[in-house]
Amino acid sequence: MNRCFALIGLALIFVVSVASQASPERTVKHNLVRLSRILDMKSPTQRTSRLIRELHRNFDYDAFEQKVLVDTASKFSPPQRKRFNTAFRQMFERKIVSLADDESLRCDDFIVTAGNRETDVVVTCLHNGKEDPITLHFSPVKNGKIRDISFSGALLSRNYRGVINKLLRKEGIESLIQKIESKSANSISGQSLL
Repeated sequence: MNRCFALIGLALIFVVSVASQASPERTVKHNLVRLSRILDMKSPTQRTSRLIRELHRNFDYDAFEQKVLVDTASKFSPPQRKRFNTAFRQMFERKIVSLADDESLRCDDFIVTAGNRETDVVVTCLHNGKEDPITLHFSPVKNGKIRDISFSGALLSRNYRGVINKLLRKEGIESLIQKIESKSANSISGQSLL
């Protein structure tokens, strides 16, 4: 359980679901216990597999990718878009799993704010001795899945969008897709675009 509460911010990425009837706070606490069992697994392969399964269950990839590609979606052919989506999701999963394995990340508190159209979970974390808040943004009206993440106030979708737009202008669609496929094929601890 110790590892779970040390990594509460990353835990929430995988398990926050406000679609249930319970209050968001109660749902978060319940799912933290479940996730602690995953994070305490000794086998890195088994732990990674289970974390990715939780990510598939609780993250709205489609909404996130729409925000990332809002400026460029029409430039992709259907086969290119399919290749991009597959590689981008794998790269994203590897990034999140590598954060979960980061021993320098420690999180100790969270606040749930629920409005009519969206709910945010703000997690207070320390990363390498500096405060680093993580905010999970999701819309309970749609499907209760997380639709974006902010690290220190910077939206992850906006950061990816900037990098992808820059690479598209400089190198073109095929080069962008190949870079993302290469990054997604790297080991779990490998570098990602961000």
